[in-house]
Amino acid sequence: MIQSDTVILCEHCRHELDRRPFYQFCSMLGPRSVICPKCHRATSTDRLEWAEMNLLGKAWYGRKRGTERILGTCPSFP
Repeated sequence: MIQSDTVILCEHCRHELDRRPFYQFCSMLGPRSVICPKCHRATSTDRLEWAEMNLLGKAWYGRKRGTERILGTCPSFP
C-alpha cells in the first residue's frame, strides 16, 4: 500500500497530473479519476475515496497520520 514515488500521468496525453516525491509516502487516498487540464479527458488513478477503503486501509491511514502529527511531518492538508 505504501509507494515511495507516485506519479500520475494522463492516460491519453501523458501530461503529469500529480507527483509525490520519493521522501514522502503517499496515502493513496483521493479521487478514483481526475480531469487532465491539458486534454480535458478523465484519467483513472490508483487511489481510493475514504468510503471505498476497507477497515485495514482506514486503520493504516489513521496510524500513518497520527505518526506524522507526533513527528511534526504532517502536511498542511487533512
